[in-house]
Amino acid sequence: MQVPWSQNDALFKTLVTEGHAWQALPYVFLRLQGFEVDMPDLSIRADISKADAWLETYDLKVGDKLIEVKSRPFAFTGPADWPADRLPAFLDTTKKWSAKTVKPFAYVFISKPTGAMVATCAMAGAEGRWGRKRCWDRIRKIREEFYTVRREHLVTMDQLVTNLR
Repeated sequence: MQVPWSQNDALFKTLVTEGHAWQALPYVFLRLQGFEVDMPDLSIRADISKADAWLETYDLKVGDKLIEVKSRPFAFTGPADWPADRLPAFLDTTKKWSAKTVKPFAYVFISKPTGAMVATCAMAGAEGRWGRKRCWDRIRKIREEFYTVRREHLVTMDQLVTNLR
């Protein structure tokens, strides 16, 4: 019998540990651009009952701007060649976004096969231009609603650097 996502601590720990490792790539990139970047140490909740305590965590912080990092299992080298069959790009669950009191400034997407990065800015009111898509999460095995962005809202890391300055 399959363990429900909300009780599957082993899957949760695997996903969080892998995600934290990918944060190092944009961390180094942004440091090389001259930014002071904070990347919190990996901490994992003891069990699902403590999930709310992690709601206000972030992957990276540049000044007062929070950045979420998402790794993707498909190849791309920039916004122009983000695979059409992977559009719109999934940002985050609408539930998680709505619950955060401090919203991320940007999302950085990393291609696992190529190591390339693209971003989308999530500045004030951005969710108004985002799409919403309710679909089946194949990893967690649950139906969830996600915010999404179209290709024209994906930007290069150089554009993200300009927006951060």
